[in-house]
Amino acid sequence: MLDLEGRRVLVTGAAGCVGANLVRRLLEMRSEVHVTIRRTSATWRVADVLSRLHVHWADLTDPDAVESIVTDVQPAALFHCAVARTTDLATLTNGNLAATANLLKATAAIDNLRFVHLGSSLEYGPSEHAKREDDPLQPIAAFGLTKAAATLLAQRSAHGGGRHVVILRLFHVYGPYEAPYRLIPTAIDAALCDRELALTQTGFRRDYVYVGDVVDACLRAATVSRATGEIVNIATGTETSNEEIVDLIGRTTGRPLRVRVGEYQPRETDTHRWRADIAKAKSLLDWEPEHTLLDGLRETIAWTRRTNKMPSVAEVAADG
Repeated sequence: MLDLEGRRVLVTGAAGCVGANLVRRLLEMRSEVHVTIRRTSATWRVADVLSRLHVHWADLTDPDAVESIVTDVQPAALFHCAVARTTDLATLTNGNLAATANLLKATAAIDNLRFVHLGSSLEYGPSEHAKREDDPLQPIAAFGLTKAAATLLAQRSAHGGGRHVVILRLFHVYGPYEAPYRLIPTAIDAALCDRELALTQTGFRRDYVYVGDVVDACLRAATVSRATGEIVNIATGTETSNEEIVDLIGRTTGRPLRVRVGEYQPRETDTHRWRADIAKAKSLLDWEPEHTLLDGLRETIAWTRRTNKMPSVAEVAADG
């Protein structure tokens, strides 16, 4: 086990949902937290802790910038949370694949570095069974394709270079600082503000995992040596439909939502079956989610009420 207290760590994509939650936990652990943030990124998620972070303003697609940061920081652990989300394949390839390649190359000479790469469940294709890490890669969208390529690159670095690289394949992450345009924040806002909610047709399901549990998994992946070179699903193993989510939010807030079913168009990756097999996470990382969906929603609703952390229109646009 690697103790991160007092150690230098580098978190890419710290302005995103997982990154913002992770840096707060690392600060609580008294790590020396270095982060990379693009100049064009919205920083509303980390505005209150920015002064406690060592911020490196850089674009990870710039190999010279990445090399300079890594040489300067010399981290004991690196959490690669940065992700590109767009419909443009070239931008996705640069942001998800080239950025990962730059980080792997720049950190190759650091002895005993723990490199945790965050992948996506969209690297899989649709299936009726719970998705296992040895299932074939069959992404149906460009985002999943580029994330799958980055995963293969990261895994090759571990197997071919003898490095501690672990790939966490995240399913649908929710909780504090989730992008405000996604279903759960939108539904919570609609409930608290007594607004109608446009919803997809019934039956679309996801495996929702609370961001605090994802942070726990990241820390386990960085500290458990036996996970080297492995791909590990981070999820709950349970799928929940959009309408079930909305109903739970209505009951938890005490404000049942008025919905317009079928008015929200599904994405190409939406499916009626989507859940993970998390046996590998339990056996390799000794990890499983501590939060039930109801627990996680209660904490998210309480956080929303407490902080009223809704970004401006400009910040949402910068979020991508």
